[in-house]
Amino acid sequence: MLAFFRGGSPELEQLGSRLAASLGLASSRSADWHREGATIACALQSPAPGVPVRAPRQSRSSWRPARSPSGRLVLFNGWFDNAAQLARELDVTASDPAIVYGAAVDAWGDHAEQRIIGKYCAIMAAGDRGAVRLARSPLRAPPLHYFFNDEAVGAASVPRALHLMGIEPRLNLRKLADNLYFNLTEDEGFYEGSYRVGTGEVVWLDGARRTSHRWFDPLAVPDLPPASLTELVEEADRLLTEAGQACIAGSNQPGIQLSGGLDSTNVAARVLRGLDESKRLKSFTFLPLPEWPDTETAQYFTNERSRVEAFVAMHPRIDPYFTHNPDGAFDDRLDQVFLLTGTGQGSMPVGHAYHGIYALGREQGCDLILSSDLGNATFSQSGEWSFAENFRNGHWRTMVRDITSLTGSERPLLRRILSLAVVPSLPLPAWRLWQRLKGEDPHPRNLDTAMLRPEAVARFDTVERARAAGVSYERDFHGYRHELIANQFCRDDIESADVLQGLE
Repeated sequence: MLAFFRGGSPELEQLGSRLAASLGLASSRSADWHREGATIACALQSPAPGVPVRAPRQSRSSWRPARSPSGRLVLFNGWFDNAAQLARELDVTASDPAIVYGAAVDAWGDHAEQRIIGKYCAIMAAGDRGAVRLARSPLRAPPLHYFFNDEAVGAASVPRALHLMGIEPRLNLRKLADNLYFNLTEDEGFYEGSYRVGTGEVVWLDGARRTSHRWFDPLAVPDLPPASLTELVEEADRLLTEAGQACIAGSNQPGIQLSGGLDSTNVAARVLRGLDESKRLKSFTFLPLPEWPDTETAQYFTNERSRVEAFVAMHPRIDPYFTHNPDGAFDDRLDQVFLLTGTGQGSMPVGHAYHGIYALGREQGCDLILSSDLGNATFSQSGEWSFAENFRNGHWRTMVRDITSLTGSERPLLRRILSLAVVPSLPLPAWRLWQRLKGEDPHPRNLDTAMLRPEAVARFDTVERARAAGVSYERDFHGYRHELIANQFCRDDIESADVLQGLE
C-alpha cells in the first residue's frame, strides 16, 4: 500500500507518522515513510511470495523510496510477470520491481505500461517540483486514490489517507447514486474532491492541473488473425500455462480459489504444470450452509463440492479445503471491510463468503492465493451473444446448431431462435416495443436493485448518464458482442480492487 503527499503543510513530520499508521491499520507493522523537503513518501510493503514479513516497526526508519535512473522517486505496489525480461532490456536489477518500473518509464515514457505485464499501481515524482505521475495496470490493479489543488497533491491506496492530507470526509452524493445504479465508469471518488486512477490509465498532476491518458481500451483490442478452432484452443492453452507459471514464480505455498466451473479448474490445471513436483497446490472452496438443499439444473448448481472433488481426483497433487462460513451472516465483518476500504461499492455485501477462503489460506500457510475472476468474461464465457451475431451475419447453420445443442429448454426450435437470435438483434426502440407488446416493462434492470428514490434519479440524471456510459442494463440478454464487452470491461473493475484489498 502506498501514500504520497506534496504540499506546504507545516506539520509534515506528523503527517508522515500518521500516514504510516493509517496504511498499517490492519497490520502488526507500521509502514515505512520518508520526508524529502515538502514531499512525504510512504509504503507498506506487501512481500513478494517467499519473502518473510519484517518485524513491526513503530517509528520512522532509514527507509528510502526507490529512484529511477533520472532520479525520480518511485513508489510501486504489485508485481510484474515479465520483470526479469524487462530488467535485461533495461540493464537494471530485477530484484526490486520499483527500480524496474522507474527505469521502464524513464526509457519509454507513457508507453512503458504497454510493455509491462503485471498487476500494479505506481507513483512517480521528481522531488519537490514537477508533475506527479500515477498509473495502474489494465483489467486488474491495486486501487489508487488521489486529489489535487493549487496547494497540494496527494495519492494513496486508501481514501482514509487522503483525509489525513486534508480531504474532508464529505460524501459525494452523485457518486453514491451512480454506485447504487451500478455505474462506476467515472473517475470521481466517494468523497468530494477525491478521484481514482482507472485501470489502464496514466494520470499526471501538476498543481491544480490534471491530464490523463487511458491507454488501454478493451473495445479497441485488435481482432485475431484467421485461425482454426484447434489453433485458437492451443494458443489459449499456451497463454494460460505461461500466465499460471508467472503467477506462482517465487511462491513457497500457492493456493487457488477453486469452483466446479470451467474457469478456476482451467487455471488450476495449468498452474500444476509449472509447479515443482515437490510442491502441492492447495485449493479453497466455499459451500452453501449444510441445511441448504442441493439444487441442480442443466445450467446451474448450488453446491461445488462434488465437482471439485471429481476434479481433484484427476489431479492428485491438489489438496482441497472447503468452508461454508457457518457462523457468518451476509454482513459478517462488513464493518471491518468498510473501515479498511473507506468506500462502499454495491458488491460489498456479497463478499462474506471470502472470509473463510482467506482464513483457510492463512491457516494452511499459503503466501499466494490465485483467483480466475476474469475467466467467465474470457476463455469460459458462455457466448450467448453468438446466437444473435450469427443470425445477423448470415451464419444460420452455425446458429441453428448451437441453439439446438442447448439443454434445459422444451420450447420449439423456432421459438428459441426467435428469443435467442432475432429479438436480441432488434434495435433498442423496437426491442422496447416488443417488451410492451408482451406486457412487460422495458425499464433498465439497474433500477430493480438500485434502491434509489425517483428524486435522486432525476437530480443526478442517473439513468441517462449510465446509458451514455454504455452500462445500463437495457436488455436481459446481450445480443451484441460489443455490448457484452462494454458491460464487462468498460465499467473498469467496478472498483472491486478496494474490496479485494480490504479482504486481504
